[in-house]
Amino acid sequence: MLIGALVIGVLVGSLTGLLGAGGAIIALPLLVYALGIPMADAVPMMLAVGVLSPISALLPRLRTDVDWRSVAAVGAAGILGAYGGTVAGAHLPERLTLTAFALLMILAGVRMLRRSRPSDQPAPQPGTGARILRGLGVGLLAGFLTGLLGLGGGFIVIPLLMLALHLPFKRAVGTSLAVTVINAAAGLVSHWGTAQLDWGLTATFAIATVLAAFLAARFATKVPGEPLQRAFALLVLVLAAFTLIQSLVL
Repeated sequence: MLIGALVIGVLVGSLTGLLGAGGAIIALPLLVYALGIPMADAVPMMLAVGVLSPISALLPRLRTDVDWRSVAAVGAAGILGAYGGTVAGAHLPERLTLTAFALLMILAGVRMLRRSRPSDQPAPQPGTGARILRGLGVGLLAGFLTGLLGLGGGFIVIPLLMLALHLPFKRAVGTSLAVTVINAAAGLVSHWGTAQLDWGLTATFAIATVLAAFLAARFATKVPGEPLQRAFALLVLVLAAFTLIQSLVL
């Protein structure tokens, strides 16, 4: 099981470092189905790693690719959303939660496949009031998903930041990573009293994820983003189909 956690950690960290998002949405089904970890234990395990991995991916982008004003609004709302997601998750059956998760994965995969080539050209920025309101909305949604599923929300936050706040792609990636750290930390705190973590397994997963995320983030500037996003979208759709079959049929 430790080897499995190591392999999954490298995969998750690499995706997080390269794309700034996406590692979490493949980690959950792999932890649950490949390693046989119960959903109730996999979520806090992911949240613990979800604090460290984005930090590693964020470090190479820290000075130039983070909109800290957006981080403040999105992150603050994300804390409230994470608490709401945790409360909702405690009252929802595991099959329903995994089914909803699979549907979100399908939505994300299709959206990434259909998305046009990202542009780093500046777009008109919304006013201060509109920026705050839009940031709060993005944060509530991302935080809720974090608390419910252990999902940092990067695959939703990045397109929302580009659409709602008109951030260019690279800046949306860096901002999303900063928000993910806040959301994952809030979700982890809300799960802390009930979490039953295998600390050896969690440490193995965390170390592999953090190292892979840092190295992949350093490498990301040399790799074209569009082919990576297309390949990742296909992987998301395959895993979504597997998760949906597991939750509905088996």
